[in-house]
Amino acid sequence: MTRRRWLAVKLVILVLAIVVSGAAFTALITWWRWPLDQLEGHFAPTTFDFEGLVPTAYTLFAFSLGAFFGALFRRTVAAMAAVVASFFVVRYPLVELLARPRFEPALKQTMSPPAAKNAVLTGGSWMIDSGLQDASGHHLSDDDVNRLARQALDAGLSPGSWFQQHGYLRWAIYQPADRFWAFQTIEAAIFVAMALLLIALTVKLVRPIT
Repeated sequence: MTRRRWLAVKLVILVLAIVVSGAAFTALITWWRWPLDQLEGHFAPTTFDFEGLVPTAYTLFAFSLGAFFGALFRRTVAAMAAVVASFFVVRYPLVELLARPRFEPALKQTMSPPAAKNAVLTGGSWMIDSGLQDASGHHLSDDDVNRLARQALDAGLSPGSWFQQHGYLRWAIYQPADRFWAFQTIEAAIFVAMALLLIALTVKLVRPIT
C-alpha cells in the first residue's frame, strides 16, 4: 500500500467518525435546547452555531485544517497554532460576520417608535440591525437619538410618545426565521467544500516513497 493510499484510508475513516459523532452531538444539543428554541427560535448566533448541519461541518473543517497543516509543517506546535488562527479567522469574521448575513437579502421593517425592536423577532427571526429614522427616511445616529430623547424628557414627554408625535419610525433589518435551514445548508456546504479541498491538498502533500 502506498503512503498516499494509507493516508486516504485513514482520512476517510476519521471523516466518517467525525460525521457520526457530530450528528450525535448536534442531536443532543438540539434536544437540550428545545424548550429555549420555542421561545427564542433557532436563528440567534449562539443557537445557530450549535444546531442543524453546521456543527458537524465546523468539526470536519477543523479536522481537515489539522491534517493539512500537519502535513505541511510536520511540526505539531506550529500546526496547532496555524489551525487555531485559521479556524478563528474563517469561522468568525469571514463567515459569521461578513458572509452569513448576506446569504440571502435581508428584509426591512418599520414600526411605531414605542414598539420594541423585539417585535420583529417574533417567531425566531434574526435581528441584524435596527434604529430610528425621521419622516424623510434618514437614519439617526445614537447621539441623535440621545439628544432627541433628552429633548422629549425636558418637554415632559416620554421619548417614545415624542418620537411618534414627530413622525419618527423604528427600522429593523432582519433575516426571517423560516430561512434557518437554507442558511444552515449554505454555511455547511461552504465548510464541507473547504474541508474536502484541504483533505485533497493533504493527500497531495504526502510524497510517495521512491
